[in-house]
Amino acid sequence: MRTVALYRINNLNMVRLFRSLLGAFAASSLVAASSGQVWEKLVVPGLTYRMEVDSAQPRMIHALRWSPGSDVKALPELAGGTVFEANPSFGRETISAMAKRTAAVAVINADFFPFTGDPIGLMVRDGELLSLPYLNRSSFAWGAGKAHAFGGSSASVQMRVADSLPLLIPQLNEDCKADSICINTPAAGLAKSKATALHAIIRVSAGSWKVGAKAVGEVEQVVSGQDLPIPVGKCILTGTGTMTGEVSKLKPGMQVEFELGIGPFDWTKLDQAIGGGTNLVTRGLISTDAIAQGFDADFTEKRHPRTAVGRTVEGDLLFVAIDGRQEISTGATIEEMARVMQRLGCMDAINLDGGGSTTLNVLGLTLNRPSGGREREVANGIAFIGKSPVAEQAALVIDGPAKMAPKTQTYLKIVDSNKTPVANSEILWSASGSGWIDQGGFLRATAAGTIFVSAYVHGRAVVLGVTVAAP
Repeated sequence: MRTVALYRINNLNMVRLFRSLLGAFAASSLVAASSGQVWEKLVVPGLTYRMEVDSAQPRMIHALRWSPGSDVKALPELAGGTVFEANPSFGRETISAMAKRTAAVAVINADFFPFTGDPIGLMVRDGELLSLPYLNRSSFAWGAGKAHAFGGSSASVQMRVADSLPLLIPQLNEDCKADSICINTPAAGLAKSKATALHAIIRVSAGSWKVGAKAVGEVEQVVSGQDLPIPVGKCILTGTGTMTGEVSKLKPGMQVEFELGIGPFDWTKLDQAIGGGTNLVTRGLISTDAIAQGFDADFTEKRHPRTAVGRTVEGDLLFVAIDGRQEISTGATIEEMARVMQRLGCMDAINLDGGGSTTLNVLGLTLNRPSGGREREVANGIAFIGKSPVAEQAALVIDGPAKMAPKTQTYLKIVDSNKTPVANSEILWSASGSGWIDQGGFLRATAAGTIFVSAYVHGRAVVLGVTVAAP
C-alpha cells in the first residue's frame, strides 16, 4: 500500500493537483496523521470515502466527498418514500434499508425527528416542499452544478378560498397539533392528528407543491377521524380543536388555492434542501450558535456521535459522520465537530442529526458503528444516486482467522481462487459485533462474541464471521 506524508498545502492549485492525483490512482492512501491514520478510497467517480482513526482521542471519522456536477446526484430521501406510513415506526427506516430501496451508492442520515416519520426542519426534493423549516434552525440547500446555500430559512403556506382573505397554514405534512391546521400533500402519505380531527379532502386540478408555486383544487368532501390515507391526486386539509371551524367552512365544489413561499434562498438556482442545526463554520471560521437555535448544554458540550455537511473552497461537499459513545470513539462536542469540519477544508458547515441516528452506508456496507449497536430508524437521509460498479465473477474470499482472542488484532486480506491478494485500495471494509476494522484491513477484537466482517470488492460483498473467545 502506498504511504504518503501529509503536508499543509496552502496553494489552491496545489490542493486541486493533490486531490486529482488521488482520484487518478482510484486510490486508498494511508496517510500519517499526528496521532492516527487516514485512508481515502474512491467509491465511484465523483464520490470518495475517507476514514480517520485517531487513537489518542480516541475518535473515528468517516467522510464522503461529493463533487457536484459529476455523474453522482445527491438527493434528500424520505424514509419509506413518504413522511408517514401505517407501521410501528410511523414510516421511519434504517439507512441501510433506504440505500437498498433506492439503489443508492451511498446514504447518510440527515435531519432531526420526533421519533415519527416527520423531519423536524426544511426538506425540499426536486423543488417540491416536503417539510417546513423549524424555528431558527440551520438549513442547507443545493442545486445544479455547484449552486448551494447554508443558513436559516423561512417558509409559509397560505390558503385562499374565492375572494376571502388568505389563511396562514402553519403546518405542512406533519402530525397536526392541538388547535392547529395542517395541509397534507401526497408526500405525507397520511393525514395524521393527535386527536380526532376534521379533514377536507381536496382534488388537486392544477399547479404543484414546488417552492414558490401554487396548487389549485376542488373540495370533494369533509370527514372526521384520524390517520387518513391521502388518495392519489389529492391533498387533505386537517384541523383540530379551535381550528376545525376553518375546515368546516369548506363545502364540496369549492375552489381552493394554496401558495407556497420560502426564503431567503434563491430557489431559481436551488432545488434540494435539508434542515439541521447548529451552524458550525461560516466563511471559513468557527461559528456555532447552539443557544439561538434551541440546543442545550448536554447537546453541545458533551461528546456524542455527530453528522454534518460542509462545503469546501473548491465547491465540493463533505458529508461527515463521527462515531461516539464507544470505547473506540468517544464522539465530539459541537465545538470539536466544527473544528473537524474546518480542518477538512470546509468554508461553511452545519450540524445534522447525530447520536444513535448517525449512520453512513456505502455500497451496501454500514461503514461507521452506530452507537446503539444497531442502526436506528430515521426520518430522512441524503442518498447519492449513481452507477454502481459492475460485479466481477471471479471467486473472492476474506483470508482471515475463524477465531480470535479478546483484545487481539490481525490483518485481513481478500484473495482469489489462486490465493492472489486483491489490492487494499480496491476494498471497502466494515465490521460489526465484537470488533472493528479500519480501511487498511486491520481487525481488532474487543470482547467475547462474534465479529461480522464485510468487504465490498470488485462490485460485490464478501463476508467472514470471526468468533471471539478466550484461548
